[in-house]
Amino acid sequence: MPLGGPRWRGDQLMADLKEYGIRNSYQTTIQPTGAIAIIADLEGYGCEPVFALSYVLRTREGAEEKNEGDWNELYYASRLFREALEQYGLSEQERHAILQRVAATGSCRNVELVPEEIRKVFVVSGDISVEQHVMMQAALQAFTDNAISKTINFPADASLDDVRKAYFDGWKRGLKGMTVYVTGSRKDRSAGDPGNPGPRP
Repeated sequence: MPLGGPRWRGDQLMADLKEYGIRNSYQTTIQPTGAIAIIADLEGYGCEPVFALSYVLRTREGAEEKNEGDWNELYYASRLFREALEQYGLSEQERHAILQRVAATGSCRNVELVPEEIRKVFVVSGDISVEQHVMMQAALQAFTDNAISKTINFPADASLDDVRKAYFDGWKRGLKGMTVYVTGSRKDRSAGDPGNPGPRP
């Protein structure tokens, strides 16, 4: 009996669950991990593709500790992407040129200097279709009780009908919630863009 607590009786618990059920509405959930992943110097966000290979994130997390206002700026650049370019044997000059191009758009998809096999691996949120985003969330929703905090990324020219269609598609696939982000839609707000690709300072 650890720490004087009640004796654990797993067999009795399972029997009670089978007889009486359980009142918990949610037993499994996935927490939002975008800003947390950057703070922890991680390369992925779980079910989210990386937003961009290089960008500035404005978040309230960590701002209070810094005493520099309400917002904290986190500069993200993919360490694994830089390492992959180096391991491929590209020269420092070639890598520098690639990183400059990637910093402007966030993606390496249309950067011809990047070897094709690297382009296939380092796919960012803007490289995949809205339908693929919804399908990925639906694949995980089937095994998750709670709603999933995943962003469905839209291009800047997305229409209201495009967003409406995605919501209905998600609803038909059993999603319990959905977050959408249209590229550039928060660019001019004081709250900041949660992931507007831009060059590192």
